[in-house]
Parts: sequence; structure tokens; C-alpha cells
Amino acid sequence: MATNIQSLFDYLAVKGLFGMLDRERLKEIHTRYDRLKNEQFDSNAISVDELIKKLTQQFPIDDDKENIDRLKRCVTQQSFELAYQNLQKEYINKLSEEKKKAKQIATSTNITETSIVPNPTTQTNVETISTIICQILIKQNQGNVIGFIQHFLLCPFNEIQHKQKLIQTANPLSPDVLYSGRVISGSILDAFIRSQLLSRGHVVDTGRSLTKFCLVEPLVLSDEFDTWYFDYLRDLFELNLLSPEKSFPKRWKIDENTKIFYLLELPKNNDNIDQGTRNVDRPSTVSLQRFIEDVCEKENNGMTKKWFEALHEDDIFTYDHLANLKFDEWNQLKKISMNGRKILKSYIDREKQMTNDIENLSKVDQSNSNTHSQSELCAKIHQVRLYFHYKLAEKFHAAKIPNPAKLDADCVRLSFDEMRKEGFEDDGLFDQMKLFFLPLTMIEKDLATGEKRISLLSRQRIRQIVDLTERKESLTVELSKKENDYYEHNNAIDTLRREIQRVQRQISNHFEQQGYDNFTIHELLNMHTKEMECLKTENHDLRTEIQDIDDRLNSLERVSREYNVNQTNKCDRDLVKPNRGFIMYGPPGTGKSDIMSKLSTRMGVCMVAPPLAAGELNRPLVGESERIIVDICMRCHRIPYLMCCVAIDEIDSLAPKRKDDSGDGNLAKLSVLLSVIDGIKDVPNLMIFCATNRLHMMDEAFLRRMSGKFFVGRPSSHARKNILSGIKNWHMSPNFLDSLTMATTNFSGAALRALRRLITVYCVDAIREKPYYQLDYRTILQLTDITARQYRIFFGAETLPTIIERGIKGDDATNNNQQFNDLTSENNSIYTGKVLANLNAGVIDVEAIQTHPITRERTKIVCRYPLLDSETNLQGLLQRLTIYGKLRNVQLLQLVDLNLLSAESAHDEKQKFETLKERLDECGAYRRSMIVYDLDSLVGINRSEGNASTGRTTNFSLINHNIYTHIKDKFQNTHVQLSTDNSNHNNETNAEEKWSIVIIYDPFLFRQFSDDVKFTRLQSEIDEEQAEMRRADELLLCVQCNDYYVEQDNRMGACAHHNGFIYDNLSSTLDMYNRPCAIENLSNEEAQITSQVIRGSVTQEQKETYERRKNRFRYICCDQTLQVGGMINGCKRGKHSQPHITRDEWQSICNKNQEYRQKRLTLLQSRAQY
Repeated sequence: MATNIQSLFDYLAVKGLFGMLDRERLKEIHTRYDRLKNEQFDSNAISVDELIKKLTQQFPIDDDKENIDRLKRCVTQQSFELAYQNLQKEYINKLSEEKKKAKQIATSTNITETSIVPNPTTQTNVETISTIICQILIKQNQGNVIGFIQHFLLCPFNEIQHKQKLIQTANPLSPDVLYSGRVISGSILDAFIRSQLLSRGHVVDTGRSLTKFCLVEPLVLSDEFDTWYFDYLRDLFELNLLSPEKSFPKRWKIDENTKIFYLLELPKNNDNIDQGTRNVDRPSTVSLQRFIEDVCEKENNGMTKKWFEALHEDDIFTYDHLANLKFDEWNQLKKISMNGRKILKSYIDREKQMTNDIENLSKVDQSNSNTHSQSELCAKIHQVRLYFHYKLAEKFHAAKIPNPAKLDADCVRLSFDEMRKEGFEDDGLFDQMKLFFLPLTMIEKDLATGEKRISLLSRQRIRQIVDLTERKESLTVELSKKENDYYEHNNAIDTLRREIQRVQRQISNHFEQQGYDNFTIHELLNMHTKEMECLKTENHDLRTEIQDIDDRLNSLERVSREYNVNQTNKCDRDLVKPNRGFIMYGPPGTGKSDIMSKLSTRMGVCMVAPPLAAGELNRPLVGESERIIVDICMRCHRIPYLMCCVAIDEIDSLAPKRKDDSGDGNLAKLSVLLSVIDGIKDVPNLMIFCATNRLHMMDEAFLRRMSGKFFVGRPSSHARKNILSGIKNWHMSPNFLDSLTMATTNFSGAALRALRRLITVYCVDAIREKPYYQLDYRTILQLTDITARQYRIFFGAETLPTIIERGIKGDDATNNNQQFNDLTSENNSIYTGKVLANLNAGVIDVEAIQTHPITRERTKIVCRYPLLDSETNLQGLLQRLTIYGKLRNVQLLQLVDLNLLSAESAHDEKQKFETLKERLDECGAYRRSMIVYDLDSLVGINRSEGNASTGRTTNFSLINHNIYTHIKDKFQNTHVQLSTDNSNHNNETNAEEKWSIVIIYDPFLFRQFSDDVKFTRLQSEIDEEQAEMRRADELLLCVQCNDYYVEQDNRMGACAHHNGFIYDNLSSTLDMYNRPCAIENLSNEEAQITSQVIRGSVTQEQKETYERRKNRFRYICCDQTLQVGGMINGCKRGKHSQPHITRDEWQSICNKNQEYRQKRLTLLQSRAQY
């Protein structure tokens, strides 16, 4: 049982907010009541009072008659919003009555005992006005505003249903024509006038006679931040009541018979001297007296003389004196009342804000020819429509007119279209942001569907259920058959195993007619086992398909139960739950703040404070900054029917990451900010618009609440061209526009606008001396270089304009760029985004996917293009790469080389990885980016040479292997979004493209990287490599050592041979022989002596002679005796002979060796002496 029983209002009251009730608690009461009602639906009937008494037992609410009646009125309402608004009004009235009673009691205790003679003026009779005029003072004389008044305000409720869906326009008012008429009874304006007067207690008592009575007073709120002024009618028009007489009585009212007329008027000119006829919507500031007169007339308080004299006594004589007072000095004004100070300060603050808005508007007017924003006007009209729906909720609910959405869908679309026309190059950003705001354009009615659509879907589901059921039955029959076959094979295997001996005797007789007479028992077992394995796989596939069908049938049956006719009106609001905020991030100068501030005013999101920088919320006193944040956010409670927002720039300083060393001040502000966004002090109609340059340094909890995260990057090449086209053609020739677009790669929007201003100023100054002066290409590049250095846009150690200027030939920019059209689109091919530049070979390879025009098969190909003679390093390739980026419409061209690491002071491995990660994350945030790696400088190659037994060797190894692996992985993840329609240029240039270009000079590094990333190669290279592999595996005959070898084993020392001829040592002339001839002679002699031994005719002397002559052949190179059998044990070691050298050529080389010929001649000369 709940304790601390209290009244319904005390239970629902929000602490710290006067007159506010907790929506969540009231919604919980509604939910509990519906649950109790559904639980008692099948049981005996229970009255509503008994259900409500049970409901009070579940909450700490007193069950007296007053609370029971309030709960009954609350839970029996058909609409929760209507119940909440009625209960809110009743609560405010109750608080007002209690306040009046307390004031009366306090007054009665201070009354003296002497009787007070009643003032006869306080007993004025109440006059009932029979005729009244509603003045509609048009502040914006636009067709949409006039159409809204005619087709909404002046229309009856029963005609609004079909008219509010259309955008109604009318002709603007003419100052010479009178527009008036009778207000139709039952119209929106009639109901609004009577509702506003009823909220004042039926009788209007102002204490003095008025010439006009304002129906809608603006909201003026002074809090810890500043004075907030909000016009409920959005400065479109005013609604004032006028009396047919000169003025209203002091106390008056209207009744059901009062005739109401409307009068459409335009404001009078402020220059009119007559105070009664001039427009005081914006008080005049020409003098202090004029300002106070306008304020008092606007407030209808008659305090002009009194306030003017009080200010003079405080030494305030001019309007400037009053406007320049500081916050503390306002409290030092002693002669004027507190309420007077508050009113005057609010008008002063409002005047300053309006002056600032007019200055900003004048800047926009100077930059745009079409100064009127149609979307902003439509948004204001929609906000006024929401105001009337909020004020007349019961009337609209009775007429069955649903509340409009928070935002108008056409207005959202129109706002983005207008921003594009004004020069915002979004590169697809606005399409993403449009999806973010779409939930605010939807209501519950949009989630519901009609019975006709439900019937159509029901018939489709029934048809699918029938088809799936039939398919399931056929699969079940097939599965049963295959399972029987499976078990038959299993039984056959069991039989063969148990009775293998008997089956072996019967196999020839039983299976002879079936052709099994040639199979053994083991072969039969294998056959049955294979059949079972096949059936097992087929059965598993059938069961899986049947299970899928069962799942689909269950899903269809569940959907059928949910989409019955009784459930069509139940909607899940969570499906279109509004987002609570977005954050825009990206590099500086991309227009984040400008987009953020313009979106709210153009789409109809009410800004409860001017666009803020996070530093403006900092205050020196503890807790003051938190109070300011709360006060700004709580302003949204004053206009609950609108979606409100707070725009904060540089939000990273307000919501940084929470760490152990974080200051208490930052954490306090962050916790307050989180509490108003889906927190304990949640403001349901509040959105946060924010921007930052450092998203990675922000708090995760805050980022989670920001549903939209939009990257605002640098403009693409098409966007840069559109921005630069604003340069006057008499200052720069249009022929240079494409070249300037390429030279401004990586420029932000701010840098491009600065370049336009610089070119304009330079040309205007030059035209003073040369009237027909026009920029040449080199001067354009020099001015672009100045802007690039100002905004620190470098490529390596230099700016891109400097690099381009160094490489141009002449002043014709088109001739310098026409030679780099490599990445243009080709038919039936899509680029993969992978590019390898081989500086050593002088070529650049671009990988692509080619689609066969008939079979539609896709294969990877390589497009190879030769490099110029000047393109020997990364700086020489930059002009080509920037043109590639222009052709592919990339938004960012990022260069990663040693200069980047040096500029970022990344010397150790950790710093290098952090720098690489930052650059890769930035490229990943863009839809189209191109990153270039100088692999030689980033990785490095270590070469080591040494001497080995087989010769001199060279070993290669990578120095920065971790960086190499990182770049390799990122290169493999490169992709270009495939487009189904290559003929559509817009689809191709706006598709997502992530290009990676790797530039390599070292042959070993190029071969290693291309193999690791499996880069596609040309077919000619593949064929050459395969031929090389075949040659490497082919056995070759070495004519030096008379042995076979393969090419990969042909190393120094693998071949042992003699490089000299053979001579006969027993010959007097030292006859020369080649090895085959010498072996043939020895073989013949051996055969001859063997035959003689067999016949027995050989003598011992002949045998000794043979043995002596067998060793007579020697090599001239080493005097080694020729051996007939075994391997050649040569005196020289080296590589095997080349395949093209024959035996005769090798023998000729040996015979012609001059060194060995000289040695033979020396031997002959020495023997001639004996």
C-alpha cells in the first residue's frame, strides 16, 4: 500500500516549475487505467468509479470525491493531449484562486479598524458590447499570409479538414481597398476571440478605457541569460479588438449575441506625427519621450508621464542613456517601479536584437538577389497554425481535425532547396539531414492505413500462406520418401555386415540378374554408404527448407493477427519518435555554423535563444552557468506546441570527455545539459543543434543523445567549380575555371570565398591603371598560392599552386591538363579505386572491373598508362593526381608522406600511427576521397650485401613493417560504389568512392606490395611469368659438366668442370682430343684387349702396355687423368653453361684457350730437348 497520500495535483506537480504537471506520471496513470479496464473486460461488469478507486490504490493519491472526479475526467478523455491540457488549465486556475485568497487574507490583516469609504469608481457596471471589430493588422503583406487568414482563420471548423492540406494563397492587400466582413459564427477566429475573453473571466477590466484591446500578447521572459521575446503570431499579423465607439468601457464583456466583424489593415507609417495612428510594434528610438510613449501605448498602461518623470529624476534624459545601462545599473534606478524597469528593459533588449537581425538581413540582402525566403514564411504560418490548434484543442478535437505535425514536410523540402539555390554546395549532406527531420513531419494518422489497403495485404498474405503450405506438403512427401530410402540402405548395410558369409555365397545367385555378380561385399557396402551420405545431405536441405517455410508461415500468421480491422487505429509512436538533436563536425571553414543557424528559422524549429558559442555560457560564479543552461532550456515549456532548439557552436568545450582529471565545472554543465535531453529534467520539445571541429574529444553520453551526426567536409570539384564561377568573367577568363578548380583542391568553402575576394580586389586595383586588364594563368596561381598559405593548405612541403606553376608550359592551362584524362568513364567498366604507380618502370596501373556485355560476368582488369619524363617522384605526380581527383569529383585529396609525419612531429611509431589514423578517419568521413601514399619514404627498404660460398648475395627487408601492414590493409579495403547505370553522370560523380594511390620506386618493394595486396596485373605480365616458371622447372643439359640442372639451382659452384682440352701424354706431338673422342679411343682399346683375353692370345707385356696407355689422356688445365666412368671431378667451379651453348661450341672454346695452348707448346719444347 502506498504511503504519503496526497492530492492528484500534488502528485503530478513538477517541482521548481510553477503551474507545470508531469506528463510522464499522467501517462502512467492512463496506462494503468487501460490495463485495469482490460483485465475486467471478461469478468463481471464494474463501474468506472470502482475502477478509479482501484487506480488510486496503486498510486499515492487520496480517494476523496474531488480527486475521484478529476481522475474520472482525466482517464475518460478520448485524447491524452486533450486530457493533459484540461487538467493543466484546471491546475493553473486552482493555483490562481489560492493565490488570490492568500492575498486577500494578507490584505485583511493589515486593514485598520477605521472603515474605508468605498470608491464609487470601483463599482462601475459591466457593459455588454453588441458589436465588436477584430482588427487583423497585416505585418507581412504576402499572398501566403492572406491566404492563411482567409482559408483558415475565417473558415468554420467543418471546412478546415480538406482545406488545411493545401497551400492556399491569395493576392496581397492593397492600401487603397477596405477589406472587412462579418466573422462567421463557428469559425476559428470567432472561437478564438471568445476563448481568449473567456480566459480573462468573461469580464474585461483594465481599469481605464482603451481604444483597442490586444488579443494575443507577446511572451516576454527575463531569466538568468537575457530577456526573451516571442511573438505567438510570428510577426505575421496582429489581432486587436476595436470598439465601434471611440473606446471601450472600463468594464465590458461580450455574449453569444455579440456580432463580430473583421477588418484587414496594413500598418500605418511610423513617420506620422499623430500618436494614435502610428505603428508602435517597434517603438521609436528618436527620443526618450517618443520611446516611452510607444512602449506605454503598446502595453496599454497609461504610465507615460509617470515613467518619463521618474527617469528624469534618475538623470536619464536620452534614449542612448537608457539603452547603454548595464545590468547592475538597472537595479539602481530608484524612482521608477520594479515592473516599469522590467518592461523598459525587455523592450530595450528586444530593440537591440531586432537591430542585430536587421543588420544580418541586410548582409544577406546584399549577397542574394532574391532576399525573400519562402520557406521561412511557410514555417511561420505553420507555427501560427499550431498555436491555434493548441489554444482551441477541444474545438478541433470535437471537429475530428487532427493536430498538425511539428514541422511541415513541404517546408522542410523547400528550405533545403532554397539553401542550395543560395550557393550551399552540400554534396549530399542535405539529403541526409532531410531524413533526420522527417519524423517531425509525421503524425499518428500517417502511421495508420485504410481498410482497403489492409484487405489487399490480407489477400496477398492468404495467397502466400496457401503457396507455402502446398510447397511444405510436397517437401514433406519428398522428405518421407528419401528417409525411407535412407533407412533401406541402412538396413542393407546391417544385413551385409551380420550375414557377410551367407551373403557372399548367395551374391552370385541373388544379384546375378541385377548385374551385381561382379561386385564384392566391400564394394556393395561402399555403394550403400555413399548413397546414405547423399541422402543425408538431401534430407538436411529439405528439413532446412521446411523450417524456413514454417518460420515464414508463423510470421505471416502473426502479421495477420496484428493487421485486423480492430487494430488499425492503434499506432506505435516510437516508430516516428523525433530525434533530440544533431551535431555537425568537420574541418574549419566548411559552413557548419551558417547551416545550423539557418535550418531552424527556415524549417519552423523555434530558437529559444540566439545562436550561442559555448563560451557565452561560462560564468565566474559557481552554479551560475548551470542556471543559465536550465533557464534557456526551460523556455521550451512556455511554447509546448512547437519544436524548439538551442544552437551551440564549438560544443566540444561544453561537453568534453569525462576523465579523472576533468574539472567539476565542466562536469556540472555537462550533467545539466544531459538532464534536459532524455534525462531527469527532460524537455520533450527541445532539440540541440551543435557544431564542432573535434568530435573525438566529446563525451560519449552526449554523442549518444545526438541522433544525427553529419560530416560537413570540403567541397568537391564540382562544388568548387560552382563557387568559383562567381568570379566575374571580365576579371578572369572562363577558360581558366577548370584549371583553377584543380588548383584549389582541398580548399574549404571559406578559403574559396577568400580567394574570390582576393581576385576581385586585385583585378579592381589593376583595372584602375589598365582598363581592359584580365588575369593570366600564372597570376591566378600566384593569388591561389597566397590563399593556400593563409589557410595552411599544403601538399607535402609546398602548396599545390606552386607545384602546378613550376610544371606549366606557357600560359595555356588547357594544354597542360588535357594529357591526364586517364580516369574518365569507360563502357562496361567500373574502377575499384586501387591505383599503383611504378616510378621505376614509368607506368601507373589503375584497377577496374569489366562487365561482359552479354554474359554480364565481371572480371578484374588493369588500365596501364605511361608516365611523363618529369614524373619521377611524388611532387611530379601531384598535377596528374589532382586532375584524377577532379575527374572523380573527390572532396579530399590526402597526401601521406614523410613531410606529413615531419610536420606533425610524428617521430616514434606511436605518433606515426596516430597521424595515419587521423588522416584515414578524415578520408573515411568523406563520401568521395582520394589518399596517396609515398610507400618508399613511409616504409623504407634495408639492403644488405655479403659474400657466400656460392657467390655475392643481396638481401632485402622492410624497415617499418607495421606501417607497411597498416597501409596494405587500408589499400585492400578501398572500394568504389558500383553503379547500375554508368550512363548517368550524376549517379557516378555522387556515388561513394574511396580511392587509394600507392606510389613506389623500389622494384623489390613494388613486387612485394603488389603480391601482398593481390593487385591485378596485365595478361602479358601473367603470361611472361608463367613462361618464366616453366623455364625455371625445365631440365637443362650443361655441356661443361655433362649433367642436368634447373635454372633456379644454377648458382656459383654448382658446376664442377674442366675448361681445357685433353691431350695424349704418350704422343710425341701431344695430340689434342675432346672428351668424347678420348673416351671412344679408350673404350675401343678396352674392347680389343678384352677380346684377346677371351681368346687367350694376350701376353703379359701387352697387358702392361694397355694399363700404361689407359692413363695417357690428361686435361691440360690441371693435368688430371681422364676417367671413363663416374662424375666429372673438374678443377673449376662455377655456374652451369647457358642453354643455348652446344657441345661443339664449348669444345671450341676449350681448344682455343690461349693460355692452355701456350702450356702445350711449352711441354712440346721441353720434350724436344730430351
